[in-house]
Amino acid sequence: MPDISRSEADRRKVFDLIKDIGIALLTTHGADGRLHSRPLAASQKHFDGKLWFITQEGSPKISELLADPNVLVAYSDPKSQRYVSISGTAEIRVDPAKVREIWDANQRLWFPKGPDEDDIRLICVTVESAEYWDRPTMPLIYAYHYIKTRLTGRPADLIGENKVVYF
Repeated sequence: MPDISRSEADRRKVFDLIKDIGIALLTTHGADGRLHSRPLAASQKHFDGKLWFITQEGSPKISELLADPNVLVAYSDPKSQRYVSISGTAEIRVDPAKVREIWDANQRLWFPKGPDEDDIRLICVTVESAEYWDRPTMPLIYAYHYIKTRLTGRPADLIGENKVVYF
């Protein structure tokens, strides 16, 4: 079982774990009741309990969020063994100043005219809880556990730190 926390330090750790991960998976509920996940550029520059994503007006995810705002946002960085799953409530906003604040040059792939395009919408996710797994990444640790598993026939215990953080 993961540890459970409500501490400000653990809330900051959640941001530290996700701030350098460039893509997040946003999971919504479709009209058919099925879950739908899609990648979104993660351009979080600071964290105040809200996650921000840029999308386009008319995107299917907007109608899904309007019908059911409960979402899951997942971040994964296998190279550094950091994984974060965030539950929250999403809303659609029009806020040109916020778009400019979180704008990243890579967004031009979807919005060639830049951050002032009329059809840009923001998805604001108010974080309710997060669960993270932060594992050791040193090659020697993995080599040790690999050899130990091969010799003992028992699975490795590489969970590292696993915590649920409430906001």
